[in-house]
Parts: sequence; structure tokens; C-alpha cells
Amino acid sequence: MTSRADTTLYYNSVAVPIHQDFPCTVASFVGYNTFLSSYTINTQSITVNGNKLQGYWGAEEKIDLSAYGYSQTFTQTGQAPATTVVNPLFATSPIPAGSCVVTAGFQPGSLTITGNETQDIVVTVGLSTNKSFEWQDLNGNGKWDALSGENVVDMGIRGMVPTVSH
Repeated sequence: MTSRADTTLYYNSVAVPIHQDFPCTVASFVGYNTFLSSYTINTQSITVNGNKLQGYWGAEEKIDLSAYGYSQTFTQTGQAPATTVVNPLFATSPIPAGSCVVTAGFQPGSLTITGNETQDIVVTVGLSTNKSFEWQDLNGNGKWDALSGENVVDMGIRGMVPTVSH
């Protein structure tokens, strides 16, 4: 499963006196062992052609320094050492060790499957990351300085809300 979130990346340049936040999109994958051929973060495509463990991520940063005649889009990828997803079924879940599961209940009476359905039942699932993107803050400024080597250390899903339509 892919989750995309818009965040900011702090750019602290030594060569040019720039110290500011820039827009960044992060695509993260919380599946246990997901085969990815390629994916698009925001506007940039990343080719993988391989399996990635839970916690794999890609980020696209747009550094726009028009005042200096410079604009560049960067991409980077990595593997977080952890993902945090609530798994209330851990004692009985068939989900492999090192992975997680998110559960949620349907509103009472909203989903009934009889086997005699004559139309599609559409289940839409809303997922919440609730600020679960964490990085190693090497300089203590509370900002993600990815281009300065601050690594992603955790990401995950915090909640799920299913809705049913016919």
C-alpha cells in the first residue's frame, strides 16, 4: 500500500546563504514485502523493479531559488528501520513478524454480504498517518534536513475508517 504526504524539507545551504523550508512529497510503502516496478512520488517517477520491505520510502523535493536563478527537483529513496502501525490482533494475526496490520470496524448495518448481490459493493478506506513521519534530527532544529543526511527512522498508519456505498 502506498501512502503519500506533503511535508516540508529544510534546506540549509553552505554555498549560498539559504535557510528555509521547501515543499516535499513523501511516498511510503507499508506492505510487508511489496514488489514495485515503478511509482510516481509527485511529478518524478522512480524505477525499482524489485521487492521492498515495509518502510521503504521515496521523497521528491522542489528547491526553488528563483532569486538566485536556480530551481531543482531532487528525489531520494530509502528504507526506514521501522514502521509503526497499530495491530490489536497481534496474538492471533497471520501477518508475518516484522509487519503490521490496521483494523477498523464498519458502522453497524453498513455492510451485509449475502452472496446474492446484483450490484457492486464499494468499500472506501480512509487512512490516517497522523504525523507519523519521523526522522533522525541530527542538529535539533525540529526540521527534516534530508539533504544534510537526516535519515527517516519511522513511518506508519495510525487509523482507518471504512465507508460502504452501493
